[in-house]
Amino acid sequence: MSIKQAATIDEVIVLLDEIIEISKQEQSALGLFTALYREVTLKVKEGIQNGSFQNGERMEKLDVIFANRYLKAYYQYKAKQKASECWEFSFQQAETFWPIVVQHLLLGINAHVNLDLGIASAEVSTAENIKDLESDFNQINIILSNLVEHVEKCLIKIWPTLTFLLKFSGKIENFFIDFSH
Repeated sequence: MSIKQAATIDEVIVLLDEIIEISKQEQSALGLFTALYREVTLKVKEGIQNGSFQNGERMEKLDVIFANRYLKAYYQYKAKQKASECWEFSFQQAETFWPIVVQHLLLGINAHVNLDLGIASAEVSTAENIKDLESDFNQINIILSNLVEHVEKCLIKIWPTLTFLLKFSGKIENFFIDFSH
């Protein structure tokens, strides 16, 4: 299996769709994070199109670099090549252990946000202009917070116990957003 990479945000979406379809066919949990990531990518694309970002061109470049890190890790794993440690762990858990959906999402979010985002940001910026990304990062946080309610509703449909756990933990409003802070 070759390592597919995207050049545009539209190509990112097409490749994510392919992974989701493969995951459905294989009944693989690898598609869980991909489905969430696709929704975020669609909202970023929409934000670029409607001028929500300070620099739409830079944001698309960041999005593509960021997505390509995930895509590379996915295709490496599928080809039985070594991906980064955090992605390798996330993918192995999805294939060998069926924890709750939230755990799969959190493993993917951990790898992608806590490793890939910093690297992608460094690739799209210089030390002199990295501060210019702050406004667009804040806009991404707004996009993520707007998706939280939708994601929680979807998860509750397949795992109703999540409502109880989120209420019990006091995290029902900021469950996914708090993860990356």
